[in-house]
Amino acid sequence: MPRTRSADYGVTGFDVPLPGTFEEAVRRHESLVPDHRAAEVRAIVRFGGSWESALALAAGNAPHGSTTFWKNAGTALMTLAWDSTPFVMDLMGNYAIAERMFRHEPSAMMHAPLRTGIYRGALLP
Repeated sequence: MPRTRSADYGVTGFDVPLPGTFEEAVRRHESLVPDHRAAEVRAIVRFGGSWESALALAAGNAPHGSTTFWKNAGTALMTLAWDSTPFVMDLMGNYAIAERMFRHEPSAMMHAPLRTGIYRGALLP
């Protein structure tokens, strides 16, 4: 039986001021890191498409190679805790880079895709 392993990874957060309003920052991010088009990816898999087909979809969809795999606009939930700071969190990444990471070490997927957040005001200490 394989032995249990553990690995410690350091995490660094970046708080980057963005120009414009919160809404403008979200729109800009969505234009640069578009949705990964899950229905089209599922169709490629369902109809026996190739890895190259998935890469071509991403290349045609994402101007900088990265797409958004998941998005949560959590502002409404946080208002229940009396905090109305607008924020959006997402998971973004690049298919080809993720595949190389996975091939090298499958547990790397615990840290990919990249977590990003856009919110009004600085929250890091």
